[in-house]
Amino acid sequence: MWCGKGSICAGTAAVCIGITWVILFALDVFPNLAHSMVKEQVVLKLNSTVYENWKNPPADIYLSFTLFHLVNPKEVLAGEKPLVQERGPYTYREMRIRQDIVFYENHTVSATLPKSYVLVPEQSVGDPMTDKITTVNIPLMTLVEMVRHSFLPQKWLDIILTVVAIMHKETLFQSRTVHELLWGYEDPILAQIHKFLDSVNPNFGLFYGMNGSADGVYLFHTGQNKSTDFAKIALWKGESSLNWWTTDSCNKINGTDGSTFHPLINKNDILYLFSSDLCRSIYVSFEKELSVKALSTYRFTTPASVFANSTANHGFCTTPSHCPGSGVLNISVCKQGAPIFLSSPHFYEADPAYVDAIGGMHPDKAKHETFLDVEPVTGFPLRAEKKVQINVHVQRAPNILQTGNVRTLLFPVVFINESALIKDDSAAQLRSQILEVHLLSNLHYVLLALSIVLALVATGLLYRAWSRKGQNVSEYEPIPD
Repeated sequence: MWCGKGSICAGTAAVCIGITWVILFALDVFPNLAHSMVKEQVVLKLNSTVYENWKNPPADIYLSFTLFHLVNPKEVLAGEKPLVQERGPYTYREMRIRQDIVFYENHTVSATLPKSYVLVPEQSVGDPMTDKITTVNIPLMTLVEMVRHSFLPQKWLDIILTVVAIMHKETLFQSRTVHELLWGYEDPILAQIHKFLDSVNPNFGLFYGMNGSADGVYLFHTGQNKSTDFAKIALWKGESSLNWWTTDSCNKINGTDGSTFHPLINKNDILYLFSSDLCRSIYVSFEKELSVKALSTYRFTTPASVFANSTANHGFCTTPSHCPGSGVLNISVCKQGAPIFLSSPHFYEADPAYVDAIGGMHPDKAKHETFLDVEPVTGFPLRAEKKVQINVHVQRAPNILQTGNVRTLLFPVVFINESALIKDDSAAQLRSQILEVHLLSNLHYVLLALSIVLALVATGLLYRAWSRKGQNVSEYEPIPD
């Protein structure tokens, strides 16, 4: 028997094993197995690493403010172009831990996300308690806009507002400390109105009441039913859509809250996220590959189309006769009528007219672009910088003396950078987990190489067996008669 010699049996076994491994390679068994493993693990469920990272992000998060100081307020009131200078940054450590977490049987989970801020002096330039900034008087400008759109006789309202402003020595531009502008102060005119209308808050600040507070209850998909739905927002404040904009597509709440995305991301994916700060959902697209703390990442950035003055975005213009140019979003509808417009810092990627209208604007991609560096296997952002500029729409009101002859323009108030970077120990843990996935995913390449080796060995063994068989047959001698 040939198997008695061992060579043919060994060769046959090697061929069978090699064929099996080639079939496994062709069927992508191991990559599919690795992907299935990731999908099973990247789910929001109690006592899992994914859940703990979602609840308490393993990253250092900072919120920095760079304010624009107006150099020539008198000249601006006379009709000249504003000239501004950057002051700051003033940096705060952001602490966020999800609270009020409740899981539901339909594979959703609700939670709030309170945020608290503590000044980091070593990362700040100056003292926000004493440093003063000359900027637009936002409460006054808000009242000017409200009077302009009031159903009551505008002329009389203009006169009343002018007199009240004179009484309290309020002007279109004012000097306030950084702390007051950010975290709040009692405004004289608002305080006066508060005496008659209790619903009017006498305090104003860009982040007034936001230190230690949450922006509402979110309902998220856990990803148990569908991995691509992982951490996506199902409801915000009990609603699946907004009511500020004029089309269903613009009002739709899309994507996650930006803290994480679905696993197994590829370069063709468009990632959606909802930001209550922006009063809308946005999307980011792939730009390039990078490395963060020895982990491969995909950089996703906000394309210019997100804030373009286009047909797709017409629902974000609530006043069709006065739609802002590209790169700018009017959010007055969700800011109690305050004439607040958002843009990228220094009007990066906005209509050049906005840049030209303000002296001191120097848009720069490296400094002013929003980006997320996402680890593609888990969908977790390892590094991110969300950069937004708050602007105020300034316009002359003929019957309100405080507005003088000011030009109609968007006045930049502050440039905000919310940044996050994964902690070293969390990065090390993630590297270990990703390595396991890559090893399993690439195991079929190793097996293919081994199958080739086995095929060569099998060929050699079979050739040797056939050679011996031929040799043995030739050695036979005929039996004599």
